[in-house]
Amino acid sequence: MKHWKSLLCSVLAALMLAPYAFAAPPVVSDIQGHWAQDSIEQAVNDGWVNGYPDGTFRPDGTITRAEFVKMVLDAINLTPNSSTALWLKENSVSVKDPRTLTPYSPAAFLDMDTNWLTTQGWLDVAVNFGLVVPSDYSSRQFQPSKAITRYEIAVMVDRAMGKVYPASQPLTEALPFSDADQIPEWVRGYISEAVKAGVLTGYPDGTFGHSKSATRAEAVVMVQRMLDYTREGLDPDINLIIKYLPEWGSIDEPAQITTENVRMQFVDDVLYASVRDILIVQDQLMHGDVRMRWHPVWQQLFVLSDMLGMYRAGVPYHINSTTYYTEVTDRNTSFSVPTRMLDGEIMIPIYDFNFVYPEHHKKWEGYWDAATNTLTLPVYNPSGFHMS
Repeated sequence: MKHWKSLLCSVLAALMLAPYAFAAPPVVSDIQGHWAQDSIEQAVNDGWVNGYPDGTFRPDGTITRAEFVKMVLDAINLTPNSSTALWLKENSVSVKDPRTLTPYSPAAFLDMDTNWLTTQGWLDVAVNFGLVVPSDYSSRQFQPSKAITRYEIAVMVDRAMGKVYPASQPLTEALPFSDADQIPEWVRGYISEAVKAGVLTGYPDGTFGHSKSATRAEAVVMVQRMLDYTREGLDPDINLIIKYLPEWGSIDEPAQITTENVRMQFVDDVLYASVRDILIVQDQLMHGDVRMRWHPVWQQLFVLSDMLGMYRAGVPYHINSTTYYTEVTDRNTSFSVPTRMLDGEIMIPIYDFNFVYPEHHKKWEGYWDAATNTLTLPVYNPSGFHMS
């Protein structure tokens, strides 16, 4: 009996001490008092950046292209064996008509075969997601050990935030930097979007310094700001019911499911949800009739059926596709806010809390029940669904 009491005490002592032992954050020795100390410590604790084997972080050292690619992918949970990365690998297409199912296969880099970014699987993820677009690099050379520049960072963080479309549009106003005329024209939209999102800023002397190398500390801070932007309002405490109406206009005995598998976020009084998560649930209700494809360069999700549905990151929702709109009496309630990007997933608006919906709205469309904190969302054919 004493033996068991002694064993029990030992186990309890171990359990009491374990949280403190395992919760101890990794230690880096050379960031005390550094301007980016808090961001670096947060990134190290969250696991998407590491120090060196000697315990240093070297915050003022440069960061290479390869290191930055891994940093961004790790931060947004697009690791080589993640479910989203595996889905991208299987479903990325390269042609304007995705129904031909031609796999996305850009010309390979000539200098990446033996690089760790390739052998560990990170490059495949970066290319299939669209973080790295091979045609951006001349002579098919990625130069993974080259120090990354600030304009390259702007391009990559914009792609991670789903801003390829707005970044590719003509600028409506000039960049507010004294060296703006030195910035390559194709990059200016990316820099503009990164600045608007609060990810990049200029220098005190009024320049942007697009060709300057970024330090490791600067890179961490930029990625942390990117995460703050993309993860705003993440995971609201909202219940979601998805109803599948087999025929257009029919509301008799629809199949429905209450799900916790749809990522949602609440930004500026609009509720967003992962369109792919919703379509996966719809696929369950339809017993396997939903097919999706991804175009990395356009950051566009295609939904295949008798009609071709399209969702593109960063595009105002109402112009994504003519099949995605809801008309209530004489009011078109389709959203003018752009779709968002969260960890490699396009987030579409599904409910606007600023709009006063007609009384009969919930008979035909999705609706919000404040008493139970529940949103009901009807879905129709595989290439589109109504939203509230």
